[in-house]
Amino acid sequence: MIDISLSLEVMQERAVEAADFMRLFSTPSRPILLCHIAQKERSVGEIQDDLGLKQPGLSQQLSELRQAGVVQT
Repeated sequence: MIDISLSLEVMQERAVEAADFMRLFSTPSRPILLCHIAQKERSVGEIQDDLGLKQPGLSQQLSELRQAGVVQT
């Protein structure tokens, strides 16, 4: 017999991590940004020009993604 309470406990612990990860993609510009930089390494200026994002907002998006370990400098 499977111990459902243990599985539920593990799921509850992981739910917070999953919610934080999904929050990264709650801003429409982030998935676009990730797809764009996945194609090749780009400077912030190139990303700004290519996607039409303003520098302060782009820097904030990249900072969030770096803190989450999704992108590197």
